[in-house]
Amino acid sequence: VTPFYGESGGQVGDTGMITAPGLEAEVIDTIKTDSGMTMHSIRVKDGVLKKDQEVSLLVDSSRRKSIMRHHSATHLLQKALRDVLGEHVHQSGSLVNETRLRFDFTHFAQVSSEEVERIEAIVNQYVLEDLPIQTQLTSKEEAMAKGAMALFDEKYGDEVRMVIMGEGVSIELCGGTHSRSTGEIGMIKIVSEASVSAGLRRIEAIAGTQSFRHYRSLSDTIARSADILKCSPGDIVERIRSLQAKIKEQDASIKELNLKIATGSSGSADEEEFTSDGYRIVIKKIDLPEISQIRETGDRIKEKLGTGVVFLASTANDKATFMIMVTSDLEGKVDAGKLMKGICDATGGRGGGKALFAQGGAPDTGSIDKAIDVFRQSIRG
Repeated sequence: VTPFYGESGGQVGDTGMITAPGLEAEVIDTIKTDSGMTMHSIRVKDGVLKKDQEVSLLVDSSRRKSIMRHHSATHLLQKALRDVLGEHVHQSGSLVNETRLRFDFTHFAQVSSEEVERIEAIVNQYVLEDLPIQTQLTSKEEAMAKGAMALFDEKYGDEVRMVIMGEGVSIELCGGTHSRSTGEIGMIKIVSEASVSAGLRRIEAIAGTQSFRHYRSLSDTIARSADILKCSPGDIVERIRSLQAKIKEQDASIKELNLKIATGSSGSADEEEFTSDGYRIVIKKIDLPEISQIRETGDRIKEKLGTGVVFLASTANDKATFMIMVTSDLEGKVDAGKLMKGICDATGGRGGGKALFAQGGAPDTGSIDKAIDVFRQSIRG
């Protein structure tokens, strides 16, 4: 004989204490066997547990009530899911504990944010109406006649337990613990909805004190964010948009400045220019992280050359990136792809391209000088 609920039907088992004169033991879990026996998993903290000893069993009521809220919320959630998504929705697994509820259900499309909002509004309306929650023992046939929901893969005996919420709002066969009314559930907040597999989705929600903690955390985050952004909570979104626009503008300015620096003539060892076969060659080391920036730098240098070949070597991101660009009037005279293949073969890198443009790279920035030497010799050859 025990007041402890053994884990079954998706609801976790109770925890609490077992005491007697000279004995104190913690119940860390409770399970129900296939034969219906309740088993207590305990940790003796003080004294000795003896056979035939009379003991007092005390369930952790605060945890139990939180589990009850989440279990009752699960029944309301299934009702709301069927109302919003359709009668094809059926439970396909669940988990109920003191911190949250998880509900798997059949559905063949993504649940939109608008549908999630409607589902959440429906369940919380049932909470506000403070509907009575009653249990009734009856036969399976009578329960089905009253429209009770049942799990298809669950085995039911001759006598079943119906959990009834309101006037037919929700009727389900269930052996778990529940609140006395929907008002005891407290606010229900859906925290996630996602796909589990084809035709199966999962929704997670919190209720009662967990919802309060959730909203308290959000409120604190908003308050801290407003303080950091130096604005009122209502102006946070507009403030972020303004900062994003400013960052975007600054990034564009920085990018343009980097390109000007990269395309400018520095006269340093990082840049080399000479003439071969009547056209100009530019070799330049740069430090630009993005391929698009490297290519734009090459385009600008190529435009200044009029006729010629540009070889760029970037050392950004601790790797070597090579790019060869040839003006269109040299097509048939210079092949960027072949030049790049020779460079990659010599440096152990990878790359390739066509006659007017080629790109490659090597994992070691130390290979850049060798790449430049190979390019210089090849272009002169």
